[in-house]
Amino acid sequence: MIAAIAAEEGREVVTGDIPGAYLHADMSGDVYIILPSEVAAILVDMDDRYKDYVEGDGTITVKLLKALYGCVESAKLWYEHLKAKLEELDFIPNAIDPCVFNMGKGDDQCTIGIYVDDLIVTAKDSKIVEKVTKNIDYIFNGIAWTRGTKHNYLGMTLTFNRQKKTVSVCMNKYIEELMAKYEVVGKSKTPCGMDLFEIEDKSELLGKDEKEAYHSAVASILFLAKRARPDLLLTVSFCRRESINLQNKINES
Repeated sequence: MIAAIAAEEGREVVTGDIPGAYLHADMSGDVYIILPSEVAAILVDMDDRYKDYVEGDGTITVKLLKALYGCVESAKLWYEHLKAKLEELDFIPNAIDPCVFNMGKGDDQCTIGIYVDDLIVTAKDSKIVEKVTKNIDYIFNGIAWTRGTKHNYLGMTLTFNRQKKTVSVCMNKYIEELMAKYEVVGKSKTPCGMDLFEIEDKSELLGKDEKEAYHSAVASILFLAKRARPDLLLTVSFCRRESINLQNKINES
């Protein structure tokens, strides 16, 4: 929707990602992790003061000061940190979607959409976009911004046509990688056959490896369908439903 509004209103669009995003946020509470011997050795090599804390098995126990990747609370801590910084720049989170922020109104409005550490910034006035991106740069160093009419964002290629006030969304590279991964050959006129809804109730349950492969394939196609290929949604949504039914049967057995 952000891309569609930007196209209709002829907005300038800039995209970028914040490196090491989670590490900008402070960890809440006392969280300790054990560094394996290989990592501990690197730490000691960087600063020999750490050698006094090496355990007999070569490990080191450390207290986290920042929201490390892999910790369950890190994503929320990062969002709260980013939200606070954007609010300092006079941005207000959208009442419906907290991952959309707006500053100003009318022709002076600037919109920022966030997806973890990926940002899309739009505004009619290019000077506002430049000011906002500079302010964000000042807070988070090392952001690689993309300007112009073509952007690679969340696996999508967004191509804006300012004269026609349109934006096209495609994921050709993602599709090619997906087809290569699953060794897809041949072509089809439709996303599914007429027998899509015909399910054999007495079919055998998949093994663990087969189940994980099935879930992974369905999730990968769902990611594509929701962003650039809505023609696949009926098929993949049904497969997703059967995936849930399959998991329920496994749990019951």
